[in-house]
Amino acid sequence: MAEHSNGGRTALVIGGGLAGMLAVTALTGYVDTITVVERDRSPQGRAFRKGVPQARHLHILLSGGERALEELLPGTVDALAEAGARSLELPRDLLTRTPTGWQRRFDERRHRTLSVTRPVLDAVVRERALRAAAGSGTRVEVLEATEAVGLTGDGRRVTGVRVRSRDRARCGRDLTAGLVVDASGRASRTPQWVAALGRAGLPAPPTAVEEVLSGHRKPAASARRPTRG
Repeated sequence: MAEHSNGGRTALVIGGGLAGMLAVTALTGYVDTITVVERDRSPQGRAFRKGVPQARHLHILLSGGERALEELLPGTVDALAEAGARSLELPRDLLTRTPTGWQRRFDERRHRTLSVTRPVLDAVVRERALRAAAGSGTRVEVLEATEAVGLTGDGRRVTGVRVRSRDRARCGRDLTAGLVVDASGRASRTPQWVAALGRAGLPAPPTAVEEVLSGHRKPAASARRPTRG
């Protein structure tokens, strides 16, 4: 990790969603300052975010995900339960309907999962990640409504990220960091940015797309959990 002019170790995370906040947690205690660059603005409360279009679909956290969350952020699973997440035992608690009707239900408990909405999952992890960083002495700055548009540096080393505000001014600037983490998801342009610096070795982006029509659909519907009378 490079030392900068202020004597501190710095890291920059592209993306402030679930992956970005977990990256912040992994870096906490190892660097002095973390800057998070996020395209959206955080919603008020636990609401849907524009940059996560799949958030309205059903979400479950498998047992491996629970263990990973607890390792990084102890107490998160309990916090999710307090926020409304529900524990499911599979296959006992799973109902499956196909075009031929309802599938047979087995009264077995092989896998524990957590059913939770994406806004609750994101909000709880974000709150706990930022709290843990503050408690460790690592300073976290979140730049909202800001997008990464490129990397700075050369073919030997990445020195930071070029960002641009998403407001009317569209102001751009360069942010220096000793470590850059790309947690922007499938829209990542890191391979192109690294190539533009003159660095070879990263996989080239695909030049052709082969479409497979599997007939799979992802319907979404709003439902309200019944209250117990």
